[in-house]
Amino acid sequence: MKEPIKGGSQIEVQGVMCQLPPIGYVYNVTTKTVEYRGIMSRSENTLDQYWQRNGLPKGYNAKRDLEQQKQKNNENYQDPELAEFRRDAWDKRLNGCWFMNKGVPTYITGMHYFYLEWIYIGGTTNNQGYPDFWETDKKFFYFLQYVIENDKCFGMILLTRRRGGKTAKSVAFLLEATTRMMEANGGIQSKTEDDAEKIVYRKGVLKAFDKLPDFFRPKYNVNGVARGITLMEKRDKEAEQGDRGLGGVIDFRASNDTAYDGDKLKRYVGDEIFKTRNSDVYNRHEIILPTLEDTNTKPYGKALYTSTVEEIEGEIANYMKFWQDSDQNDIDEVTGYTRTKLYRYFIPSDEAINLDIYGQCDAEENRRIILAEREQVRNDSEKFTGRIRRRPLSVEEAFRTSSNSSVYDMARLQDRYEEISWRENIYETGDFIWKSGIKDGEVIWVPSNKGKWKVVWEYIDTDILKRPNQTKVRPWNNQRFAIGCDPYSHSRTVDYRNSSGAFYVYKKHDPTDPDRSDIFIVEYIARPATSDIFFEDLIKTCFYFGAEALIENNRNNIMDYFTYREYSNFMMQLPNRPTPGIPGSTKTHADIIAHTESYIYQHIHKVYFPRLIDDWKNFDPFNTTKFDAAMASGYTLIADNKYNLVLMKMGNKKMYDIDMLFPKKAVV
Repeated sequence: MKEPIKGGSQIEVQGVMCQLPPIGYVYNVTTKTVEYRGIMSRSENTLDQYWQRNGLPKGYNAKRDLEQQKQKNNENYQDPELAEFRRDAWDKRLNGCWFMNKGVPTYITGMHYFYLEWIYIGGTTNNQGYPDFWETDKKFFYFLQYVIENDKCFGMILLTRRRGGKTAKSVAFLLEATTRMMEANGGIQSKTEDDAEKIVYRKGVLKAFDKLPDFFRPKYNVNGVARGITLMEKRDKEAEQGDRGLGGVIDFRASNDTAYDGDKLKRYVGDEIFKTRNSDVYNRHEIILPTLEDTNTKPYGKALYTSTVEEIEGEIANYMKFWQDSDQNDIDEVTGYTRTKLYRYFIPSDEAINLDIYGQCDAEENRRIILAEREQVRNDSEKFTGRIRRRPLSVEEAFRTSSNSSVYDMARLQDRYEEISWRENIYETGDFIWKSGIKDGEVIWVPSNKGKWKVVWEYIDTDILKRPNQTKVRPWNNQRFAIGCDPYSHSRTVDYRNSSGAFYVYKKHDPTDPDRSDIFIVEYIARPATSDIFFEDLIKTCFYFGAEALIENNRNNIMDYFTYREYSNFMMQLPNRPTPGIPGSTKTHADIIAHTESYIYQHIHKVYFPRLIDDWKNFDPFNTTKFDAAMASGYTLIADNKYNLVLMKMGNKKMYDIDMLFPKKAVV
């Protein structure tokens, strides 16, 4: 699929150019030559030409029994008819084949043949429990074969609708290699260990393995507690032809990051990766990668990650980053890899429903129906979102979050999320550092792809950032910027993740330029090696923008650090508060929700940070520890509202202290 074949053709499939052999020919992977095989056809009538599984020839089992009896006296004996059938089946499995489909010669890869002919899935199909041929699957297997042959790729991600056959495809991917290669191990993980066992291993792998014909099923033993299949080594010269020993293992394990750490895998299946629990899918992938490497760090094995679109749940921003970093159209010029070393594949719903016996559909008509079904419930936000998630037409729609559990206006959040999450260069990533390493001198910006800050420079007038001459450093831009901070603790969240420290810089309302104000302009979400580094990062940000920060003060070490560094003037103190900062209390959480809800209603179109919107979409006021962005932005909005609080406090006095409302600039 990857290298051009003399006399063949090519087809582009989701950004890669797949190479096909000439019509009626295959590329023989054993002889490395192009060889003629012809084209299978179930009928000369065009309308009767479609894929039909052949299965074992009539009388196969009886003939096989007789063959085995004769082999007891002559181990080299083979029934000529059965031997020819086995050779043909192996040839198609290795090299693919052609068949006529409604008058069109159609090539399928060896793995696609293996899937259609020998992977039993049960249920209602046109092929007695074996998969039907779909055009969408043909292209998928082209793409998968390209990935397998590509020495600059460690696997792929498949994102598809429910009932799209992803588990059966995973089983074919896993079994095809492990049941024909020596010492080829296969591993399975899913969103939970229970799912890996029951759905992928037992209902998928074991069922299909048990149905494989004897000439495809190697000598095996099911492990003592049925956690895997051991493909035992061949030790006796009298082993039957179907009992080839290979020495590999196919098993499933827990969903945690390190379950396969140190193993060597020929095939790895990561099932339902966008629903993974108790694990960071990106971190887990970084541990899986070495299991697929040879001694030169080149691909020895391949991974197939899959997920269905309707029930994506959890860390959406992290999942989207994993997807974005697997873009085959964004390959590093030096390494030759994508950032994840994977490729990605999405099947839109209009190409995968209402398929006929030829595996084809009218995508335009399907789209018309899908859009009409959505319009029927447009006024019901939850149902509308549900129908989009069930049959997405784009990747953006596939990552749309359910609206039934959100504290905030999910429709507004989702619309904005889809507007910005796939855009590039909406902010710049980098670091604020002390120039020449001299603290309290000058803070400068250094762009870096690995930086901790994200800055929307488009809305920042750098002229107002210049610090006036001061005898002692103090805020000079409180009237322009507000900063809110949610420090991190050393404890883990309920889902065993380390929490991060977070803060935002907010450009306050400017009545002379309303379209360019009321905007979060800086996002910082990180967990540096030490808390002092985080504290210093906040000081640098306050110093650069000349504004004080409202800091959640349940952990006083950050307040102590500001005092030690003589930056007490940069710790905001709210009216009616005896000390700087704000407690992380139930009342504060209610205030955060009220301010955030109002902001989303008025200004969501001004938000440029996907992580922040993702936190708002999933925010749980009863479990705030996992929502660093939502909490920090909430403190920021409360900080922005400080002067309204001052007015409310002094309202009964019918008088205002102008110095409280508009602090004087530092003495020059």
